[in-house]
Amino acid sequence: MIEVQPVRMAAADTEVTVKTVVKKPGGADLNVTYEMEKTATGWKAFDLAIEGAGLVATYRNSFSAEIDKGGIDGLIKALRDKNAAAQTNK
Repeated sequence: MIEVQPVRMAAADTEVTVKTVVKKPGGADLNVTYEMEKTATGWKAFDLAIEGAGLVATYRNSFSAEIDKGGIDGLIKALRDKNAAAQTNK
């Protein structure tokens, strides 16, 4: 079960933090935080933190290394290749 904590925001806010708790039967609860941005098509998550470890911060170093090696286009290609490989391994 996922418990969403109350969100405090003004109507004009375009970014918000949504805190949730994943309740695991027989196990420890897991805190998951979503950083959300309001876009023309609705709210979108741009970062996710599990027990305080955010994906953006976690991947920043590996992304930087890929950018140093092949520029932003190299990073995009590497991510596309990784996603394609994951799809074929399903």
